[in-house]
Amino acid sequence: MMANNCPIYYHIPKCGGTYIYSKSHALIKELKKQNFTDNSNLGIFFIDIFNGSHKNILFRILVIQNPQIFDSNIFHISSKSKKTYNVNINDLKNLFQIIHNNIYLIVISSEGFLHDYIIKEYLIEYNIQSTSYMSVRNPYDRALSMYQYLISDNSKHELTHYNINPPSFSNFLINQKNWIIQNILSQKTLITNIRHEHWLETIDICKDWFICDISNIDNIIYSIFSNYKLNDLDQKLQKKYTWVNKNETNYDYIPFTRLKDQARLRFLNKTRWDREFYAYFT
Repeated sequence: MMANNCPIYYHIPKCGGTYIYSKSHALIKELKKQNFTDNSNLGIFFIDIFNGSHKNILFRILVIQNPQIFDSNIFHISSKSKKTYNVNINDLKNLFQIIHNNIYLIVISSEGFLHDYIIKEYLIEYNIQSTSYMSVRNPYDRALSMYQYLISDNSKHELTHYNINPPSFSNFLINQKNWIIQNILSQKTLITNIRHEHWLETIDICKDWFICDISNIDNIIYSIFSNYKLNDLDQKLQKKYTWVNKNETNYDYIPFTRLKDQARLRFLNKTRWDREFYAYFT
Protein backbone atom coordinates (compact mmCIF):
# COMPACT_ATOMS: atom_id res chain seq x y z
CA MET A 1 0.00 0.00 0.00
CA MET A 2 1.17 3.51 -0.75
CA ALA A 3 2.08 6.11 1.87
CA ASN A 4 -0.80 8.08 3.39
CA ASN A 5 0.04 11.14 1.30
CA CYS A 6 -0.26 10.90 -2.47
CA PRO A 7 2.08 13.16 -4.50
CA ILE A 8 0.49 15.18 -7.30
CA TYR A 9 2.98 16.77 -9.69
CA TYR A 10 1.79 19.64 -11.93
CA HIS A 11 3.76 19.48 -15.16
CA ILE A 12 4.44 22.89 -16.71
CA PRO A 13 6.07 22.35 -20.14
CA LYS A 14 9.86 22.81 -20.21
CA CYS A 15 10.15 22.88 -16.41
CA GLY A 16 11.70 19.48 -15.78
CA GLY A 17 8.54 17.38 -15.73
CA THR A 18 9.95 14.60 -17.90
CA TYR A 19 12.84 14.23 -15.47
CA ILE A 20 10.48 14.17 -12.46
CA TYR A 21 8.39 11.46 -14.09
CA SER A 22 11.23 9.21 -15.23
CA LYS A 23 13.28 9.63 -12.04
CA SER A 24 10.19 8.85 -9.94
CA HIS A 25 9.63 5.75 -12.07
CA ALA A 26 13.20 4.64 -11.31
CA LEU A 27 12.78 5.19 -7.57
CA ILE A 28 9.37 3.49 -7.50
CA LYS A 29 11.16 0.45 -8.91
CA GLU A 30 13.57 0.69 -5.96
CA LEU A 31 10.60 1.05 -3.61
CA LYS A 32 8.92 -2.03 -5.03
CA LYS A 33 12.10 -4.08 -4.47
CA GLN A 34 12.29 -2.76 -0.90
CA ASN A 35 8.65 -3.20 0.17
CA PHE A 36 7.20 -6.01 -1.95
CA THR A 37 9.84 -8.73 -1.92
CA ASP A 38 7.26 -11.44 -1.13
CA ASN A 39 4.86 -10.58 -3.94
CA SER A 40 6.32 -11.22 -7.38
CA ASN A 41 2.90 -10.82 -9.03
CA LEU A 42 2.92 -7.05 -8.60
CA GLY A 43 4.13 -4.77 -11.37
CA ILE A 44 4.59 -1.05 -11.98
CA PHE A 45 2.08 0.29 -14.49
CA PHE A 46 1.24 3.65 -16.03
CA ILE A 47 -2.37 4.67 -16.54
CA ASP A 48 -2.95 7.57 -18.93
CA ILE A 49 -6.25 9.40 -18.57
CA PHE A 50 -7.73 10.91 -21.72
CA ASN A 51 -10.73 13.14 -22.29
CA GLY A 52 -12.99 11.42 -24.83
CA SER A 53 -11.32 11.33 -28.24
CA HIS A 54 -8.79 13.97 -27.19
CA LYS A 55 -5.30 12.80 -28.10
CA ASN A 56 -3.47 14.53 -25.28
CA ILE A 57 -3.01 12.98 -21.84
CA LEU A 58 -4.76 14.80 -18.98
CA PHE A 59 -3.27 12.78 -16.13
CA ARG A 60 -0.74 10.00 -15.76
CA ILE A 61 -1.02 7.72 -12.74
CA LEU A 62 1.76 5.38 -11.57
CA VAL A 63 0.61 2.32 -9.65
CA ILE A 64 2.12 -0.82 -8.14
CA GLN A 65 -0.60 -3.29 -8.96
CA ASN A 66 -1.48 -6.88 -9.73
CA PRO A 67 -1.78 -7.05 -13.54
CA GLN A 68 -5.04 -9.00 -13.31
CA ILE A 69 -6.91 -5.72 -12.73
CA PHE A 70 -6.34 -4.80 -16.36
CA ASP A 71 -8.81 -7.47 -17.43
CA SER A 72 -11.51 -4.84 -16.77
CA ASN A 73 -13.01 -3.39 -19.94
CA ILE A 74 -12.22 0.20 -18.85
CA PHE A 75 -8.56 -0.39 -19.70
CA HIS A 76 -7.14 -0.17 -23.20
CA ILE A 77 -3.57 -1.25 -23.80
CA SER A 78 -1.40 1.56 -25.14
CA SER A 79 0.57 1.15 -28.33
CA LYS A 80 3.54 2.68 -26.48
CA SER A 81 4.15 -0.11 -23.98
CA LYS A 82 2.67 -3.24 -22.42
CA LYS A 83 3.07 -1.42 -19.09
CA THR A 84 0.89 1.53 -20.14
CA TYR A 85 -2.90 1.58 -20.23
CA ASN A 86 -5.32 4.21 -21.47
CA VAL A 87 -8.52 5.06 -19.59
CA ASN A 88 -11.25 7.50 -20.57
CA ILE A 89 -11.87 10.20 -17.98
CA ASN A 90 -15.52 9.08 -17.88
CA ASP A 91 -14.30 5.81 -16.34
CA LEU A 92 -12.30 7.54 -13.59
CA LYS A 93 -14.82 6.54 -10.89
CA ASN A 94 -14.47 2.85 -11.78
CA LEU A 95 -10.71 3.24 -12.02
CA PHE A 96 -10.38 4.66 -8.50
CA GLN A 97 -12.46 1.81 -7.10
CA ILE A 98 -9.75 -0.52 -8.40
CA ILE A 99 -6.50 1.38 -7.80
CA HIS A 100 -7.09 3.81 -4.90
CA ASN A 101 -4.83 1.85 -2.49
CA ASN A 102 -2.00 1.50 -4.98
CA ILE A 103 -1.31 4.98 -6.40
CA TYR A 104 2.27 6.20 -6.02
CA LEU A 105 2.34 9.29 -8.22
CA ILE A 106 -0.17 11.40 -10.14
CA VAL A 107 1.15 13.69 -12.88
CA ILE A 108 -1.15 16.49 -14.04
CA SER A 109 -0.22 17.30 -17.64
CA SER A 110 -0.36 20.82 -19.06
CA GLU A 111 -3.73 19.89 -20.63
CA GLY A 112 -4.96 18.50 -17.31
CA PHE A 113 -4.58 21.62 -15.15
CA LEU A 114 -8.15 22.64 -15.93
CA HIS A 115 -9.45 19.23 -14.80
CA ASP A 116 -7.37 18.56 -11.68
CA TYR A 117 -10.37 19.05 -9.40
CA ILE A 118 -11.78 15.75 -10.73
CA ILE A 119 -8.76 13.80 -9.49
CA LYS A 120 -8.85 15.61 -6.14
CA GLU A 121 -12.54 14.82 -5.64
CA TYR A 122 -11.79 11.10 -5.89
CA LEU A 123 -8.83 11.38 -3.53
CA ILE A 124 -11.12 13.04 -0.98
CA GLU A 125 -13.79 10.38 -1.52
CA TYR A 126 -11.26 7.67 -0.59
CA ASN A 127 -9.77 9.71 2.30
CA ILE A 128 -6.41 9.99 0.56
CA GLN A 129 -4.38 13.03 1.53
CA SER A 130 -2.23 14.63 -1.14
CA THR A 131 0.67 17.03 -1.56
CA SER A 132 0.90 19.13 -4.71
CA TYR A 133 4.29 19.73 -6.34
CA MET A 134 5.40 22.05 -9.11
CA SER A 135 8.75 23.01 -10.61
CA VAL A 136 8.93 26.47 -12.18
CA ARG A 137 11.33 28.36 -14.39
CA ASN A 138 12.15 31.93 -15.22
CA PRO A 139 9.46 32.73 -17.84
CA TYR A 140 11.98 34.03 -20.37
CA ASP A 141 14.16 30.92 -20.11
CA ARG A 142 11.08 28.71 -20.37
CA ALA A 143 9.88 30.55 -23.49
CA LEU A 144 13.30 30.26 -25.14
CA SER A 145 13.51 26.55 -24.32
CA MET A 146 9.99 25.98 -25.64
CA TYR A 147 10.71 27.83 -28.88
CA GLN A 148 13.90 25.86 -29.54
CA TYR A 149 12.06 22.64 -28.77
CA LEU A 150 9.16 23.40 -31.14
CA ILE A 151 11.47 24.15 -34.08
CA SER A 152 13.62 21.07 -33.44
CA ASP A 153 13.09 17.48 -34.58
CA ASN A 154 12.49 16.53 -30.93
CA SER A 155 8.96 17.93 -31.18
CA LYS A 156 7.90 16.21 -34.42
CA HIS A 157 5.24 14.28 -32.50
CA GLU A 158 3.70 17.48 -31.09
CA LEU A 159 0.66 19.12 -32.68
CA THR A 160 2.38 22.49 -32.14
CA HIS A 161 5.61 21.48 -33.92
CA TYR A 162 6.84 24.14 -36.35
CA ASN A 163 7.65 22.10 -39.44
CA ILE A 164 7.16 24.90 -41.99
CA ASN A 165 8.03 28.58 -41.73
CA PRO A 166 8.53 28.88 -37.97
CA PRO A 167 8.06 32.38 -36.52
CA SER A 168 11.06 34.37 -35.42
CA PHE A 169 11.89 34.06 -31.74
CA SER A 170 10.83 37.69 -31.18
CA ASN A 171 7.40 37.01 -32.69
CA PHE A 172 7.07 33.86 -30.63
CA LEU A 173 8.09 35.72 -27.48
CA ILE A 174 5.58 38.55 -27.75
CA ASN A 175 2.74 36.02 -27.94
CA GLN A 176 3.57 34.48 -24.56
CA LYS A 177 1.06 34.92 -21.74
CA ASN A 178 0.65 34.34 -18.01
CA TRP A 179 0.45 30.58 -18.49
CA ILE A 180 0.52 29.55 -14.83
CA ILE A 181 -2.11 32.01 -13.60
CA GLN A 182 -4.39 31.28 -16.55
CA ASN A 183 -4.24 27.50 -16.19
CA ILE A 184 -4.59 27.33 -12.42
CA LEU A 185 -7.59 29.66 -12.35
CA SER A 186 -9.41 28.84 -15.58
CA GLN A 187 -11.21 25.81 -14.14
CA LYS A 188 -13.28 28.38 -12.25
CA THR A 189 -13.71 31.05 -14.87
CA LEU A 190 -12.32 32.08 -18.25
CA ILE A 191 -9.99 34.99 -17.58
CA THR A 192 -9.14 37.29 -20.46
CA ASN A 193 -7.44 40.07 -18.54
CA ILE A 194 -5.32 38.89 -15.62
CA ARG A 195 -5.00 41.41 -12.80
CA HIS A 196 -3.46 41.61 -9.35
CA GLU A 197 -6.46 39.95 -7.68
CA HIS A 198 -6.03 36.91 -9.95
CA TRP A 199 -2.38 36.68 -8.96
CA LEU A 200 -3.38 36.83 -5.27
CA GLU A 201 -5.96 34.10 -5.81
CA THR A 202 -3.36 31.88 -7.47
CA ILE A 203 -0.89 32.46 -4.64
CA ASP A 204 -3.59 31.47 -2.16
CA ILE A 205 -4.37 28.24 -4.06
CA CYS A 206 -0.68 27.31 -4.21
CA LYS A 207 0.41 28.49 -0.78
CA ASP A 208 0.68 24.94 0.60
CA TRP A 209 2.21 23.42 -2.53
CA PHE A 210 5.83 22.34 -2.73
CA ILE A 211 7.17 24.66 -5.45
CA CYS A 212 10.80 25.12 -6.46
CA ASP A 213 12.95 26.36 -9.31
CA ILE A 214 13.96 23.84 -11.95
CA SER A 215 17.56 24.09 -10.70
CA ASN A 216 16.42 22.53 -7.39
CA ILE A 217 14.18 19.90 -8.93
CA ASP A 218 15.73 17.03 -6.97
CA ASN A 219 14.21 18.59 -3.85
CA ILE A 220 10.79 17.50 -5.17
CA ILE A 221 12.02 13.93 -5.71
CA TYR A 222 13.56 13.90 -2.23
CA SER A 223 10.33 15.11 -0.60
CA ILE A 224 8.19 12.49 -2.39
CA PHE A 225 10.41 9.53 -1.56
CA SER A 226 11.22 10.66 1.97
CA ASN A 227 7.49 10.30 2.56
CA TYR A 228 7.70 6.76 1.17
CA LYS A 229 10.66 6.07 3.49
CA LEU A 230 12.82 4.75 0.66
CA ASN A 231 16.06 3.44 2.14
CA ASP A 232 19.39 5.03 1.17
CA LEU A 233 17.55 7.82 -0.64
CA ASP A 234 20.58 10.12 -0.90
CA GLN A 235 22.59 7.45 -2.72
CA LYS A 236 19.69 6.50 -4.97
CA LEU A 237 19.16 10.14 -5.94
CA GLN A 238 22.76 10.26 -7.15
CA LYS A 239 22.53 6.94 -8.97
CA LYS A 240 22.53 7.13 -12.76
CA TYR A 241 19.57 5.25 -14.21
CA THR A 242 19.82 4.60 -17.95
CA TRP A 243 16.11 5.24 -18.58
CA VAL A 244 15.91 8.56 -16.73
CA ASN A 245 15.21 11.23 -19.35
CA LYS A 246 15.59 14.99 -18.96
CA ASN A 247 14.16 15.74 -22.42
CA GLU A 248 16.86 18.36 -22.85
CA THR A 249 17.01 20.63 -25.87
CA ASN A 250 20.46 21.91 -26.74
CA TYR A 251 20.40 25.45 -28.03
CA ASP A 252 22.34 28.68 -28.13
CA TYR A 253 21.22 30.91 -25.32
CA ILE A 254 19.88 34.28 -26.51
CA PRO A 255 20.37 36.96 -23.84
CA PHE A 256 17.21 38.94 -23.16
CA THR A 257 19.16 42.18 -23.62
CA ARG A 258 19.95 41.23 -27.23
CA LEU A 259 16.29 41.49 -28.24
CA LYS A 260 14.73 44.67 -29.57
CA ASP A 261 13.13 47.00 -27.05
CA GLN A 262 9.62 46.46 -28.41
CA ALA A 263 9.84 42.66 -28.09
CA ARG A 264 11.25 42.88 -24.58
CA LEU A 265 8.58 45.34 -23.44
CA ARG A 266 5.68 43.34 -24.86
CA PHE A 267 6.98 40.13 -23.34
CA LEU A 268 7.40 41.75 -19.91
CA ASN A 269 3.90 43.20 -20.06
CA LYS A 270 2.26 39.96 -21.17
CA THR A 271 4.01 37.75 -18.62
CA ARG A 272 4.02 40.10 -15.63
CA TRP A 273 2.00 37.90 -13.28
CA ASP A 274 3.81 34.66 -14.13
CA ARG A 275 7.08 36.46 -13.44
CA GLU A 276 5.67 37.67 -10.12
CA PHE A 277 4.56 34.11 -9.34
CA TYR A 278 8.04 32.78 -10.13
CA ALA A 279 9.70 35.42 -7.96
CA TYR A 280 7.32 34.76 -5.06
CA PHE A 281 8.01 31.04 -4.86
CA THR A 282 11.72 31.03 -5.67
